[in-house]
Amino acid sequence: MFFRLIIGLYLGGIIIMNQDGGLTREGLLLQLKDRFDNIQSYQCNMSLKSFKEGHQLQNQVLWYRRAGYIRIEQKGPFRKGAVVVIHPDGNIRGHLGGWLSVLTVTLKPDDPRLLGVTGDSALTADYGSIIKSALEDSQKVKRYKISKDFIEGRPIVILESFVEEEISLYRMIIDAEDMLIVQIERYKGDKLISAVSWKDIQINIKLSDELFKL
Repeated sequence: MFFRLIIGLYLGGIIIMNQDGGLTREGLLLQLKDRFDNIQSYQCNMSLKSFKEGHQLQNQVLWYRRAGYIRIEQKGPFRKGAVVVIHPDGNIRGHLGGWLSVLTVTLKPDDPRLLGVTGDSALTADYGSIIKSALEDSQKVKRYKISKDFIEGRPIVILESFVEEEISLYRMIIDAEDMLIVQIERYKGDKLISAVSWKDIQINIKLSDELFKL
């Protein structure tokens, strides 16, 4: 009975979902935003998979420091060795990977080399950008479903947003104890088009200035 009512606990805040679906999509996303707003830095391993044309895999490590400093290192197989550093003033620097990894270049926001296998830009890879985008897309959502489950013994919240576009379903899986996104899936009909997962997430760790220099 206890778990029927309390889904997550973080920073002294309790997320409640009653049995008649009292938690709304916007309410859940605002809870995620509030959680992110209390994070000063984080590091995580990300796995990006695309199933549009066969199977493409991209593994990367992301570091984030408030407000808007991002470093991403590609671990392969997609663009292995490439590194990009993003500053909040819009400055974007990168190593291209491969035999060009010793060269540092300045990139524009629309540079295609910032795109990953899922078509998403490195500029929007952090939690804050993902949550902001989901909130801005609220008008497109025709219906949604919020449910709960367990992954490896940990409680999760699943947000499914249905839209009338080529990508018809966005599924967001949230660790209910930490209130952090751990997976996002996109579907075209019943077919899984892409998936992004987060692991080994470390919150509020010390990140040096040198990390964000390139």
